[in-house]
Amino acid sequence: MRGFFRILLSGALCVAAGAPPSGAGPPPDLDKLRAEAAQRPGDAAAHFGLAIALPLPDRKQEALEHLEKAIALDPGSVKYGNEYRKTCVRVKEYDRSIAFLEKQVAARPDVRALHLNLALAYVDKMPFPALGIVGQGILSNRSIGELNKVLVMEPGSWAAMYGRAMNHLHWPKVLRHAPQAVEDFKSCLKLQAEIPAEKLRPHHLLPYLGLGDAYVKNDQLAEARSVWKEAQKLFPSDSRLAHRLTLDDADLRKFVDEERGLAKPIDTDLSFLWSS
Repeated sequence: MRGFFRILLSGALCVAAGAPPSGAGPPPDLDKLRAEAAQRPGDAAAHFGLAIALPLPDRKQEALEHLEKAIALDPGSVKYGNEYRKTCVRVKEYDRSIAFLEKQVAARPDVRALHLNLALAYVDKMPFPALGIVGQGILSNRSIGELNKVLVMEPGSWAAMYGRAMNHLHWPKVLRHAPQAVEDFKSCLKLQAEIPAEKLRPHHLLPYLGLGDAYVKNDQLAEARSVWKEAQKLFPSDSRLAHRLTLDDADLRKFVDEERGLAKPIDTDLSFLWSS
């Protein structure tokens, strides 16, 4: 699932770590941010601002505590949950992320953002080597269960539908998840079909890439290339499309098996929702 909600990962990690990107100005005044959080204990934004400014891994405990306070105060914020998960991934606190978000979901089962971030917290842990395919399968099924809950509450949730598609896509071909991935990617494309071409954002390319890759895993290589050629009309300069279309059948199968496998780290960053 390396391409799962693919964005500029290096930039996302800078935000999660509190490190300003190159040319962004002086480092944050941590004492001032701590004072603001102490003066406004019920202000989720104050806790979040302090948390993302703290250096990692040195201040990971403090950062995670303030991110958890921000989520508890504003559980409907996808952004707060997203940065919490990404921070947990960076400092290898997968179980903490899952346990905290499970507790939040149990307390507020009607909040879609919590279910969405819990689903992705399960995915965040899937590449952990000691799990094995059985452990990965348990996490994937839990993730799909949370995404299904989001889709019951919001049938038109593009992010939940895409997340479910990606859960299916990255299983080995022999387990036959590809047909389910195909259907979910098609649903994503239907959800975005009415958006004018000039208003498409970078993440709208992702279902085209995923659908083609699912077709490859389903031994439908002609359909895969047809999808990518259609996508090129909307995203003519994208190198991922161009690369796939240069590969012969054998190399394409090998590429998809490697690119969409369980062994690679999974990027579940949702920040494209508010940054692109």
